[in-house]
Amino acid sequence: MLELIGLQEDLVRRTCARVLESRQGSDLSSVAVVFPSRRFGFFLRQEFALGIDGNFFPPALFPIEAFFESLFKLNFPGHRILDELEATHAIHESAVAVFKDGMYGSRKIADFASFLPWAQKILAALEEILTEAGRIEGIDFAKYEEFTRLGDYHHSYKEFIQKIPVLLADLGRRLDGRKQATPGMAGRKVAELAEKGELKVPVARHWIFSGFNAMNGCERKLFRFFADRNDALLLLRTDPHGLNDPISPFHLQAETIRGLGMNQPAWLPGSNELDDLADKVTIHPCDGVENEIVHAFRFLEEICRGRDEAALKKVAVLLPASPSLIPFVQGAVSRFDQDANRLPFNITLGYPLERTPMMQLVDSLLTVLENTESGMISSGDYLPLVRHPYVKISGGNGDLEPLKRGIHLLENIINGGNLTRFSVAGLEAKLSAEMQRPMHGIAPEFAMAIASQVSAMHQRFIPQEIAEMHSLLTFLQQALESVGSEKNRGSHLFLNEYAASALGALEELGDFASSHDKVFLSADVRSMAALVRAHFRGRTIRFEGSPLQGVQVMGPLEFRGLSFDEVIVLDALEGVLPGTAKYDPILPADIRAIFGIRDHGDWGKIYAFNFFAMLGAAKRVHILYPRKSEDGKECERSRFIERIVYAAEKKNREAPTAPPLSLPFDILPREIRTAKKNPPVRERLRAITLSPSSLEAYIKCPLQFYFSRVLGLKEREEVAAESEGGLIGTIAHEALEVFYDQYPEAQARTGAGEKALEADLEKFLYDAFRKLNFNPEKGLERIRSWTLLEQLRLFIREDGKRIKQNGIRVEKREKTLSMDFEVPGLGQKVGIKGRLDRLEREGNLLRVVDYKTGSPFTPKVRVNESLNLTDLFQRDEKGYFDALAAFRKKYPGMQLQIYLMLLAREQEKCWDELDASYVFLRERSGRMNQGIFMTSGRHSRPFTSEEKRQAMEAFVNDLGEVLRDLYFREYFLANPGDEITCSYCPFRLPCGNL
Repeated sequence: MLELIGLQEDLVRRTCARVLESRQGSDLSSVAVVFPSRRFGFFLRQEFALGIDGNFFPPALFPIEAFFESLFKLNFPGHRILDELEATHAIHESAVAVFKDGMYGSRKIADFASFLPWAQKILAALEEILTEAGRIEGIDFAKYEEFTRLGDYHHSYKEFIQKIPVLLADLGRRLDGRKQATPGMAGRKVAELAEKGELKVPVARHWIFSGFNAMNGCERKLFRFFADRNDALLLLRTDPHGLNDPISPFHLQAETIRGLGMNQPAWLPGSNELDDLADKVTIHPCDGVENEIVHAFRFLEEICRGRDEAALKKVAVLLPASPSLIPFVQGAVSRFDQDANRLPFNITLGYPLERTPMMQLVDSLLTVLENTESGMISSGDYLPLVRHPYVKISGGNGDLEPLKRGIHLLENIINGGNLTRFSVAGLEAKLSAEMQRPMHGIAPEFAMAIASQVSAMHQRFIPQEIAEMHSLLTFLQQALESVGSEKNRGSHLFLNEYAASALGALEELGDFASSHDKVFLSADVRSMAALVRAHFRGRTIRFEGSPLQGVQVMGPLEFRGLSFDEVIVLDALEGVLPGTAKYDPILPADIRAIFGIRDHGDWGKIYAFNFFAMLGAAKRVHILYPRKSEDGKECERSRFIERIVYAAEKKNREAPTAPPLSLPFDILPREIRTAKKNPPVRERLRAITLSPSSLEAYIKCPLQFYFSRVLGLKEREEVAAESEGGLIGTIAHEALEVFYDQYPEAQARTGAGEKALEADLEKFLYDAFRKLNFNPEKGLERIRSWTLLEQLRLFIREDGKRIKQNGIRVEKREKTLSMDFEVPGLGQKVGIKGRLDRLEREGNLLRVVDYKTGSPFTPKVRVNESLNLTDLFQRDEKGYFDALAAFRKKYPGMQLQIYLMLLAREQEKCWDELDASYVFLRERSGRMNQGIFMTSGRHSRPFTSEEKRQAMEAFVNDLGEVLRDLYFREYFLANPGDEITCSYCPFRLPCGNL
């Protein structure tokens, strides 16, 4: 029998009414009801409770999957349905037997652990063929043009497809002999018995199948059996006018009815319910995901205000895809938790474990295990692990401070030393030595606590000597239990649920490993890690909720057969709603036709039906979607929205308005931070010894100087995977220092021979690379080391000629200079200290040389540039930064001029006895060494003694005014006008110049 009801009728109530027609007093046990989802069963049980006073004997209620399982157990006593791990292992056994020369997608079939990810995909394909009652016998593949056109290029794939029936046959024989079955096999066996009329069923006089709008092959055979034997009733909710409309989503039900051999009942004339959607559906484009979640919260707040418990159950939120769940909980559900009148939610949408921080932790643990060599751990694996928020809460005794401080110190040790590989013992020894340094101020008792907790952390999270599966699972279990312990509950959102799911997955792996220990005898560490990852990625977290309390938050399939007054739909984007995949790499559409199973187009029809049936049953619907993704790209709204718009336009002769929802806020004028020089800051200023680089930083941006030199803030150090930026400069300086230490004189270099010099230079450079844990003979470092070596060779040759021709002698390298500078009106002298790269003598002239590996610039002092810095500290902001810019323009090589000040004081030299130049190691031949005392223009020449004297006296005077500003101005000001400085500044966030 077939019974159709309209979309506005409640299918749960109609089903309950049909059951009650067969009641005998309070006894409903003569009726059995089969339905598509567990959620439908919860609402059905509640309806029975409301419809019958007092206690009653309930009908038999079966979600369809549980019904197949119970029928299998009834008809095949002693047989067992396998879980996924057992089923994939059986797939592996059959694949080895059937594909002796290797298999498509896997090449050579390796051990089970390595094969598991591919076995999971094969299992899913086979299960679909079985569940859909697809063809698996007597297939003439040559009849299918799409298959034969694949040609020899796809030979391995063609062989795989042709052998699927053989694989299924082998798998069936293998599992029948063990009295086992996969879920798909169990369903097919039940369907085959139903088709033969030999199926044993539970005792019931009346059978009702409710809400099956589309059936797979096994479900069709089962229903036909009950329709023929028990005159079973099929209850469907539909738009009757859509049944005969090929473009309507409800035409799917007509196909289902015809597939069951049933006649479609007549229907009284009325309106097309799909056309009425425009009157109750509102479409809301939103400016981004955060905006969408905020407005979902506002709609819920408005809808739920004043509703009692029963009315709240008639409010639902549709999340088309599981990734939307966590943002929705964080942005909407948590807001209600902060309210005095908390709003209950029942969330049953599953969330993939793969997308959680718990999976990130497991993956980090496995990565450390895979990449550890001879006890040496890669910093690229270690640092993400110890930085994981779950690791930081795993310390014992409730005091997390020692562990957090220890992790911070470990990061500084690794990053500061650029340690790319290390042992646990070696790292702990370095930690012990670091904690003894006075600069950290760590008391002995606290140091012991840090060392103890760091050691415990390493024992929990760093795998040691793991070579077989049981020890790996034990290690992972202990690590996850330390994270999910009772004391950590509430530390992070959903930590309990994540931990329970992960530990459940480990328990399943443990049970499987205990009963299949021989499977892992040939598995190596990487294979075992791959197995753990593959099993975890297939897990879905099911959140515990009260099915009949609060707002219902569900996925699309859970809405089947249910009715709600108010529905909010999120993420209505193409590719998300509907979310059916258009391409299956194992069973694409043409191959599905061979096996006679549904393709993505059929699944798209089912998705469309479920969505529009949900809309038709609701009284009011809000559909939200973000117009742009998180990376700023335009988003395409769902085809379902376009269909609603089309229906509305057809009915009302105009498209419905969909004004974008925006958040009301005002953009405040940008305020760039200033820092007042209060007494503690001034005291700190007076204690600071300035350096040439810090003074240059002050000239560029006073606030940057404040953050870095006064407060002592600095960028977080990271292990450098590649030698770039400042590290190249460090390497070049190191190599040149060793080189000139070996060959200080031009005569020594001449005697050594050019080849010997270049060989030594190469050795010194490679040693400098290795000192920072870079391998100059492999990968990108090989290119960088070769490029830098060529530039250094070029410089050494040019420098040697220059030294020989001009009688130059290198006197000092890495020489430290210092002086006390008297600032007018300050009342105390200011200490300035710096270390120059090289000091050389040419006759009576002392020259400061500074190596630069960065981009070259013109370092010449521009003596003709006008500059007046008198009373700089009293100027307004614009005049102030104009003056600083003019200072930088006139003295582009100011650091060298400061070194000359220091040198003149130490050596008691006049300005005409000093010189300075930069060596730009990136420059081409002949332009590497550039002096700062050179005139501009085409006919550039060295400064005369008088010009040099004037330039340096002006610089000393101007620098004095800058120092007066440093000590006398009331505030440190930010310089937002220098875009280059700002773009690379590590203090943009505290500064506010974003």
